[in-house]
Amino acid sequence: SSQTWMAGVTKVALVYNSPRFWPLHESNSGFRPGPRSPAFQVYDASPKDGLVSALTFFSLASLSQTEKKSDVISDELLAKQCAMQMVHNLSPSTIREHPDIVRRIKAFDSFHVKHWPHEKYISEDNNPDGINPHPQPNPELARSEWDGVLLFAGTE
Repeated sequence: SSQTWMAGVTKVALVYNSPRFWPLHESNSGFRPGPRSPAFQVYDASPKDGLVSALTFFSLASLSQTEKKSDVISDELLAKQCAMQMVHNLSPSTIREHPDIVRRIKAFDSFHVKHWPHEKYISEDNNPDGINPHPQPNPELARSEWDGVLLFAGTE
């Protein structure tokens, strides 16, 4: 079976047709997932040009399901739950300093959802219960070669 980290994750991106309006410290943090709060991490995914902005959430795939694991909740509902989770995790000082932030976070213009467990070459389980840890590097590939001239590295 596949042991990739992403095999147990659903990724949700909320897109806003405006420049970023939230403080960066609010958008690069971890969350406590739970019922109607599926995300465990959020980060600012806004492009450098600043014409649009985006918040991207990593959600536990198991919390992207309904009571019956075979039924996936709608992508729109999942996006709304992530927005609400972001709102509930805003600091009181951010809400005071940005009085319209709650309304604006809820009013995303579009959303994109990627269910990694449904990808054939990422996961062999459509309904995973958890996330696999990042694998430990192969000791042979972790060593430098050619006196430090050649190094092996990899990414997701």
